[in-house]
Amino acid sequence: MEGVGVGGGDGELPSLADTIAAVRRELSLSAIYFQTGVVLAMWAVCIPQVRADLNISPAVLGTLLLMLGAGLFAGIQLRGPVLDRLGSRQICGVRVAVFAEAINLPGIASEPVSLAIALFALGLTVSRRPRCYGYPLTR
Repeated sequence: MEGVGVGGGDGELPSLADTIAAVRRELSLSAIYFQTGVVLAMWAVCIPQVRADLNISPAVLGTLLLMLGAGLFAGIQLRGPVLDRLGSRQICGVRVAVFAEAINLPGIASEPVSLAIALFALGLTVSRRPRCYGYPLTR
């Protein structure tokens, strides 16, 4: 079957440099998914403490946690146009720093409104991460 495989389409094997680049991309993507999962798990174990600090009921907390989902949804809707306009290289370069700051916001929230804003911001940053690293860097 001609044209099937990783090579140039004429049965040739990929170069060593192409293979190394492909492995590096896959490892980078895996690391980003792993980091996102670990960081969100670290936030999840802090939820009871945040609830106690803010003295809110489980129902209010559940409603506030919906803001994380709302941020995810908003981020998914915005990421395509933003990446098309600015390019993934610029977006991904800033993404790590923004995510690192956003994960701290729920822990420093002093009232339910600030927690809602913090969770929305966290959702925005989480929704954009995988696409940044799953596509070639452009511009």
